[in-house]
Amino acid sequence: MLHGDHIGCLGCDLTYGRMDLPGGRICETKHWTVQHCIGALGVGTLIVKPFRHIYHVRELTDDEVRELGPLLRLVAETIHEILAPDQIYTCEWSHKGFEP
Repeated sequence: MLHGDHIGCLGCDLTYGRMDLPGGRICETKHWTVQHCIGALGVGTLIVKPFRHIYHVRELTDDEVRELGPLLRLVAETIHEILAPDQIYTCEWSHKGFEP
């Protein structure tokens, strides 16, 4: 198990290379990775997720929290500069099938 990696978790399997990640990893920090979404939202929707497998924002470490805000701003600014969309949405998902 790598750095909070859970084998069989779709997010972890994509992050740690056990499944093909469309577009590859876009960027990363010490604690976070930015990747394309797979599934219903499809490539073009980005996911900013911790390398460490967690279920709730309350589980973030102080170091993870310190990196998150600046990273979200950087990703949003990059999207704005490249695509100039009318809106950039930011939301949290941490479940599948209504289970954490």
